[in-house]
Amino acid sequence: MKAVWAALVLIAMAAPVQAATLTVTIATVRNASGLVEICLFSGPSGFPDCSADPAVQRRRLPATPGTVQATFDIPPGVYAVTVFHDEKRLGKVETNLLGIPRSGVGASNNPVARFGPPGFRDAAFTMPAAPASISIMLRYP
Repeated sequence: MKAVWAALVLIAMAAPVQAATLTVTIATVRNASGLVEICLFSGPSGFPDCSADPAVQRRRLPATPGTVQATFDIPPGVYAVTVFHDEKRLGKVETNLLGIPRSGVGASNNPVARFGPPGFRDAAFTMPAAPASISIMLRYP
């Protein structure tokens, strides 16, 4: 009998964690040129590089002036989102000779970049087991 209970407990513990919907609203998209790329990270590896493989999920949506919205179905945990407006469809953030973005860029928590892009800790948020939403403002040069 104890073995049956132990098996039931193990099965219950192995049950998959239910995903919840994260809605990401990108504000201040300045025009309809190109795409808005949104990348979701579950750790600092590769953040904030949207072209990096460590991104858990990614969305490329047509740019529309004003706002763009994307959804992700993810389990509870700590995440960070990075976004850029790929107006020329280059597949990466366009930068000048000093590495300063020429594209609109943003991250969750809307951190202010000082001497380089924000780190994962600056953009990290906790995703609950229930649906949640965040808003990111794109900043253009």
